[in-house]
Amino acid sequence: TTFTWDIHGQELWPFLLAGAKVVLPPNDSQTNFKALEQFVERTHPTHAGAVPTITSLYLKRHSFGEAIRYLWVSGEALPRDVAQLVFSKHPDVTLYNWYGPTETAVWTTVTKVDKNDAESTGASIWPIGQPFAERECYILNESRTEIINTVGTTGELFVGGICLAEGYINDE
Repeated sequence: TTFTWDIHGQELWPFLLAGAKVVLPPNDSQTNFKALEQFVERTHPTHAGAVPTITSLYLKRHSFGEAIRYLWVSGEALPRDVAQLVFSKHPDVTLYNWYGPTETAVWTTVTKVDKNDAESTGASIWPIGQPFAERECYILNESRTEIINTVGTTGELFVGGICLAEGYINDE
């Protein structure tokens, strides 16, 4: 992610504050997989993150290298077949699915993708997981009057907690 995207802070600062070395891939790495492959071979990353689409396209012909230990995906829904592809290429990786709209400072929920569950049949899209501390998530019905607690029920996701401002500027 470039520095112009809101998510870069959550992708960089935790690692820097923990004393890790952060290496950034070439600017064209989302479209030039050969350059990304050379970067991976040169730097041996242990952690990486990408949207599921890029993860899938890259892993169909390449690998994140033998050093990879943690991979997170965010920015769009995680299809079960992409999770399966990740584990087929990197059986020992720890995979996380992060979710959150920009209005919540990017990440609101997370789930650790269980390798055995990813390999089983089930929903085609991986669940978004549980909210982080001091965040709340509710599925509301169409009239926004009732919280739906049934797994698999369709509704609209509402998020609350410290991750939200009190409104938008100039929004009456």
